[in-house]
Amino acid sequence: SRTTQGRSKRRWRPVVRELMEHLGDRAFVHYVRAKGQAVALIATAGHVHARTLGPASRVARTTTWFTESDPTEPGHAEAAAHAGAALLGPVLPVVGDRPLVIAWDAFLGDPPWNALPALCGRPVVLVTTARSWLARRPTAAPKHVVLAGGTAPTGAAREIAELAGRYPRAQVLRGREAVTRAVLKGFEAADLMHLTGHGHVPDRAPMLASVELADGPLLA
Repeated sequence: SRTTQGRSKRRWRPVVRELMEHLGDRAFVHYVRAKGQAVALIATAGHVHARTLGPASRVARTTTWFTESDPTEPGHAEAAAHAGAALLGPVLPVVGDRPLVIAWDAFLGDPPWNALPALCGRPVVLVTTARSWLARRPTAAPKHVVLAGGTAPTGAAREIAELAGRYPRAQVLRGREAVTRAVLKGFEAADLMHLTGHGHVPDRAPMLASVELADGPLLA
């Protein structure tokens, strides 16, 4: 157990067994740094694997190149390919086509995981730790689901339609119905909210990040 000044004693509890019990068909991947190497710790199908990705500094540089590249520039595809190879090359043979739960340490920055070619279209949940994922894992089906998708990107309508099939009682706001006022009301009432649309993060003002809706941007 651990004791900290001014706090009560708390017993540290490993979560590997609980994680294995609740992963289902998913795979959990945690990217860590150990002895100067980037390592992917992978939990799937009742087993835990470790895959060394190479020097942590090199993997971090490759990831930063991808994170900071402009998707509209020709070099973005090359950056994405290199980052995908660095982060996922040794991981994909282990996880196959499973949905992923991904956690990573700070040395990787904040990469846009879903923009990696190998993860496009794959269900991916981003978390801070396995413990945090287990803590926030829903224990009951949500009662009020809201699905909202603007007019872009082109796959937004299809994404909302697929989710509506999974949640047939959901409130659906699509296309011109996905206006700022309706979406904000959805956030207030929903147990589960899914929002899809083009996101914008200004380089010099990240606090003005927004998602484009039918009637304009929804500020973060």
